[in-house]
Amino acid sequence: IDYPLPVRFMWDTARAVLGPDAVPRESPFRRETLRWRIYDLLIQPEQLTHPAMSRVLRFLDKSQANGSGHLQTLQLAVALADLLEQYLLYRPDWLLAWEQHQQVVADDADEVWQAHIWRLLVSDTPAHPARLHEQMVTALQQPSEAVIKALPKRIILFAINTMAPQFVAFLDALAQWVDVHLFHLNPCVNYWGNLASRGEQARMLREQGITAWLEQAQENPLLANLGRQGRDLFNQLTELQSYEISAFDMPAPEEQSAQTSMLNQVQHDILEASNGSTDFRWTPGDDSILINSAHSTLREVQSLHDYLLQKLTEDPALQPRDILVMCPAIEEYAPAIEAVFARVGTLNSDDDASPRLPCTIADRSPLDADPLVAAFLSLLSLPDSRFSVTQIVEYLSLEPLQRKFSLTEESLTVIEYWLERANIHWGLDGSHKAQVTESAVDSDMYSWHWGLQRLLLGMISEDATLLLDNCVTVPDVEGQESVELGRLMLVVEQLQTHNRELARPRTADDWQVYLNTLREDCFIPGNDDIDSWESIGKTIADLALQCQQAGFTGELSLAEVRDVLTKRFATPDAGNHFMTGQVTFCSMLPMRSIPFSVIGILGLNDGEFPRSNPPGSINMMARHPGRLGDRSRRQEDRYLFLEALISARQALYLSFQGRSALNNAERQPSLVLQELMDFLGQAYGWQPEAVRQLPLHPFSPAVFNSPRPAYSQGWYRLAQSIAGLQNEQTDSVIEVSASSHQTRQLSATDMARCFDDPLAWLARQLGLRLELDNRLLEDSEP
Repeated sequence: IDYPLPVRFMWDTARAVLGPDAVPRESPFRRETLRWRIYDLLIQPEQLTHPAMSRVLRFLDKSQANGSGHLQTLQLAVALADLLEQYLLYRPDWLLAWEQHQQVVADDADEVWQAHIWRLLVSDTPAHPARLHEQMVTALQQPSEAVIKALPKRIILFAINTMAPQFVAFLDALAQWVDVHLFHLNPCVNYWGNLASRGEQARMLREQGITAWLEQAQENPLLANLGRQGRDLFNQLTELQSYEISAFDMPAPEEQSAQTSMLNQVQHDILEASNGSTDFRWTPGDDSILINSAHSTLREVQSLHDYLLQKLTEDPALQPRDILVMCPAIEEYAPAIEAVFARVGTLNSDDDASPRLPCTIADRSPLDADPLVAAFLSLLSLPDSRFSVTQIVEYLSLEPLQRKFSLTEESLTVIEYWLERANIHWGLDGSHKAQVTESAVDSDMYSWHWGLQRLLLGMISEDATLLLDNCVTVPDVEGQESVELGRLMLVVEQLQTHNRELARPRTADDWQVYLNTLREDCFIPGNDDIDSWESIGKTIADLALQCQQAGFTGELSLAEVRDVLTKRFATPDAGNHFMTGQVTFCSMLPMRSIPFSVIGILGLNDGEFPRSNPPGSINMMARHPGRLGDRSRRQEDRYLFLEALISARQALYLSFQGRSALNNAERQPSLVLQELMDFLGQAYGWQPEAVRQLPLHPFSPAVFNSPRPAYSQGWYRLAQSIAGLQNEQTDSVIEVSASSHQTRQLSATDMARCFDDPLAWLARQLGLRLELDNRLLEDSEP
């Protein structure tokens, strides 16, 4: 059994139908390969002098004037490759027309140069997906016996909630000879292909009159407003000649009447496209759909933690693996989730015995979630670095680097002390500091060379501070500590060497060799870092392979390589850490809303969800009428919310930041959440007062006096203290000792200190010492 992605499957099928001579094994029109082919064209001066490229030439000339060099050219190539890949799926007729030098839209300046680049690409490789799709559909009308035998016996498609019209046509042609089974999650059991959203109903009222509008007004508004993407796919599928097998599991009437929760009723009304005009009425005790308003991301997560603990307490059959929590921006919530939810096997401190839940966070990018990947990418920024002391100490604190140079946490503490004593702040040496500051003054004071020299001279001199060679020694390195100093110097020397090597342009193959050397020179992975280590190596190898497949042999600068690698590592790893038997946190992605007992959605804030993804300025599809099957980020998010709504089996927890943490000003929820609340009120009598407004702080006494109290014992003890203070008698008499009225003389120095920092002066008078003993390393010179 093979599990290819749809685009890969269509390419492999074209290879089976048209033959391996007509279709190469790998498509040269994948965006990862296509960007290097486009880049190779854009850096050739003779190509930019073509009249059709005048608009591009002006853009690149501005980039050269800004000092961006070829980096801006590469970024344009990446954007265009991504756009052409979309054209191949959603506008193949444009590309076929461009090959014939035909204009497809009127008065669009971007069409001229995009069409010209496309013709250059296909002149070199005419077998592109749009052409192959056309030839494949024609060949499947009367295929040979050999072609039929080469096709798979059965094709099963699942977990797809949108399809490009080109792919639908491909399946239709293939289904004439092969069994094609499409498992489609249809939110409605009735025909709903003509269901109109609120905006479409307003247009209908304006154009067709009140009669047509009244027919639509009787339908379910949630299905109409949130389900446009699913409706478009439904309409595409109903146009095919197919045999439909209904797999809807409708409850028996007596079971349906027993399901009295509001969540069940909402799901039933969506299933039947009903507008909610039933006898069901919401009661205050029904919290199957719970909506919470908080002041911050942290408070959202803290409240969710308490809610899940209560659910698990009330239902012993409920397990952490039965809980899914989605966030539109998982990276923003990940730090709060890690702070509130314990990792597997983590025990709480003795002073806070509150229970914690094991959880996993999926869909995070390696750049944000993986320290080794982040450290490796930061090494690529060494030529632009000031070599600040805190930056180098951060490197030294990485376990893979400590393994490489035989360092420990204890030795790092000693090294930090030496760095502070040696007054090392930034810069490798005087010449490096002059280069960074663009100054003619070449002074290595406060640099690594200057500070390490002081430590070395102090080690070989007497145990006293001396002036040797115009350098004040630091006699703090003694005995076996010299080994640790040598390791520190080796780290700095290694970084200095790679600082020079990184500045050299190389071909992609040479970059692969060098970057692997850089990785091995600076890190040794541990057992927990193996996946990260292999991911870095694979990404470097992929870069070289993509250039090879594109036939690009030119040199690349560090800025270009770093930009490509950073974007790759900033892309979330799909499926990583999803459904591992714990509470699953994930981003809102298509088909993530599979059935769970409890589903939570955090971050349903106005302006943040549905998420906006403005099209690029060169995207012609965004400036011209859309077509059936076109993708829209906002419509995708609306449909994801609908999927989550129908996937929750027992409870749906919704949260947004309805108050400002700065001034408590009211903030609006997401439009989709507002539409849900409007429907609940109109259909079932739900009251907006049921929205649970969380206190600003987790230690507020109100948190523990609510029907859903918090579980943290530490916050509970603090809340008790606050409540005790509030209950004290306000008319108690404070006896003032006679000594407090004694006259005291203050010196001019005391007066100056008092007015300079009144709080610090008062603390000193009370005998309090608020200064920390440890001093932080400073990147700035004194």
